[in-house]
Amino acid sequence: MIKIYLFLAGIVIAIFAVGFVSGYLFVMWQETDYLIEQSKLDKSNQIAEIQSQQFKQIQNAVQEQKTRQKLKYELTELVFSDPNQFPTPEQTEIIKNQIKAVAEEMDYKNSDLLMRLAFCESSYRPGVIGKQGEVGLFQIHLKYHPEISEQCAKLVMCSTKEAIRIIRERGINEWACGRFL
Repeated sequence: MIKIYLFLAGIVIAIFAVGFVSGYLFVMWQETDYLIEQSKLDKSNQIAEIQSQQFKQIQNAVQEQKTRQKLKYELTELVFSDPNQFPTPEQTEIIKNQIKAVAEEMDYKNSDLLMRLAFCESSYRPGVIGKQGEVGLFQIHLKYHPEISEQCAKLVMCSTKEAIRIIRERGINEWACGRFL
């Protein structure tokens, strides 16, 4: 009888051992599957991130190309029949883009200052002549700057170049508005 009990106990222990080993192997198999799936997910996320970065780079390059083309198109001088005429919002944007383009060309980092100066001095009117003989977008006093022609002072890009030169040589306080910018 004891032999039968021992035999049955051995079978129960064997079943338990097989069950334990099977359970352990099952858990290990599931954990391995989980790690494989996680690895695939991580790689998938990395690939998606790389593709997203590449897409953004392409978008930026396309936008930069469009901006360059727009600037090239807009780098023709605006002509106003009435020098006191205020520019339309579209013309104002063209003037701002021209100021930015000249500032970039001359490696002048503060194009915002130039735009504020142009607005303060002339409200973005390139051909306007002031009460004391100041001329153009930046209201340049030609008697103090004889090296600048009246024609140049009335052109956005030429007067912007001269304004940058004056700022570099004499500072922003050369203009009345310069003190407030």
